[in-house]
Amino acid sequence: NANSGELVWSCEQTSPRPTVFADGQEVKVALRAAEDFAGNPVAQAPQWAWVMDYSQDKVGPRLARLESPTHPTFYCETFESGQRGQVVAMSGCNVQPTNLNPASGQYSLSIKKTAGTLQARLLAQDFPADKYPVLSFDYRIGQGVRVNLAVQMLGNRYLWALTGPTGGTVGQVPGVQADGQWHKAYINLAPPLRAANRQGALVVNAIYLLEMGGGTPVGADIGLDNLVIGAASYGPVVCRWQATDPTGIKGYSYLLTQNPADLPPEQVKDQAVQQAFTTPAPGVWFLRIRAQDGAGNWGPVETYGIINRNPG
Repeated sequence: NANSGELVWSCEQTSPRPTVFADGQEVKVALRAAEDFAGNPVAQAPQWAWVMDYSQDKVGPRLARLESPTHPTFYCETFESGQRGQVVAMSGCNVQPTNLNPASGQYSLSIKKTAGTLQARLLAQDFPADKYPVLSFDYRIGQGVRVNLAVQMLGNRYLWALTGPTGGTVGQVPGVQADGQWHKAYINLAPPLRAANRQGALVVNAIYLLEMGGGTPVGADIGLDNLVIGAASYGPVVCRWQATDPTGIKGYSYLLTQNPADLPPEQVKDQAVQQAFTTPAPGVWFLRIRAQDGAGNWGPVETYGIINRNPG
């Protein structure tokens, strides 16, 4: 460790695979050799022994890796934590998680106009839109609400018409319905952004929801749920994952579902670190997965969003 000057060894970071000591195993450690900058060896290298005790492990493992080579995803926010994710109110609105009538699962987000002009930031994180071109989300918009989607890239904002005016926009969210019910939107960001920027990477910096055209009444409530950014493709879904723990990994429990609140049972399904799922129905799916360590502790449920559809 360059910061502390300590010599550190981690059983979870050994190659080609993590080192796991058995419960009750005596582990002997010795520094074989060391010398100072002048080349003088230490007079006596330290050595010690300790006993591995799984009962001291009270925390379950988190996944160190969760990805899909067939359906790459950059961002997935289902709001099932009861938090706002990266969504913040910029002006004229209040942003709160709610468990009243979500699109799926147990929670969604309420963006309610309070005064002035409604502006909310949905994401503030750089991502390459040429690699992850599809933005998907569930929305609930009532009549009389006039909002558009804005994507910020290279200091410029590019507008997609949602329920607001189409003037000055680079595209329109297809099939938008302002009827107070939940609907799903898919937007391929890459073609309009590439048309405006013919060279270089399409690095998006932020995404906004903006009131445009006026007339949206105070108290109007916009619902947002299941915000996913990824590379859409239609076909079998392959997912890969990996967890490590000093006590080892007994296995994983997982399921592919369209309900982001579904819990994989606390029962090991297998020890595989890759699974190929047959082609699910078109739409947004969620891999819900957790790992159990050698001490019997279950880790938290992790979520990976999958956009299973043609990118257009």
